Amino acid sequence: MVKVEIKRVPCPKCDGSVIKGATRCPHCKEDVDCSVVEEVVQEVEVVEEVKVQSKTSSIKKILVMIYILVAVVWGIYEYKAFGFFEDANIYARQGLDDTAQSVYRHVVDKYRFSFFVVEASENIGVKIKYPFPMFVAFGCTGALVLMLLLRLFSGGSILRVFVFGSAAAIFLAAQLVGYGAFEFDVLNELARVFMKEPKSMYIISYALILVTVGFSLGNNLKPNYDKI
Repeated sequence: MVKVEIKRVPCPKCDGSVIKGATRCPHCKEDVDCSVVEEVVQEVEVVEEVKVQSKTSSIKKILVMIYILVAVVWGIYEYKAFGFFEDANIYARQGLDDTAQSVYRHVVDKYRFSFFVVEASENIGVKIKYPFPMFVAFGCTGALVLMLLLRLFSGGSILRVFVFGSAAAIFLAAQLVGYGAFEFDVLNELARVFMKEPKSMYIISYALILVTVGFSLGNNLKPNYDKI
């Protein structure tokens, strides 16, 4: 909704402007019918509102297409990783340990961003860094900070964006602490949990993705795009 505080209105008989409520234009010296002027201004406001709604709708459509494309690509990626992981499990159950280990290694080397890399790495007894939760934490933190700034400049509500943005930042920092990038005693316990149960990082990552997508598309959570 575009709200305009009208202090001056255009004169219907010349190019000058008239203080709202005036009955005579100081430029053309003609009498002014304020009711006619107000109706014209209201029509302009409606046109501007439609333009803003159209712009917002276009941005949301682009975002939806991007999200769908990413979801399809990611689904194919995970499906392939799952196929190799299941093959390895079958080989392991058949007693073909060397073959199973080789396929698990393939999952770890080629599908490092997949959820199935967690069990694959455990099955071959190696400790690795998990890039997917780190990537998601970094990306969601950046996106939520951007939406927070948009709301600050456009006068929108910032509380929920601030809360989830802070959670994403803490999630990112805890991973960095767990991988030894720096020391921060407050996050040590959380970092130990993540390192002990890496699947929890993936669950949190999926939740953060849904929250970020919701903030960018939801009617009440979206940034005020008309200020862009």
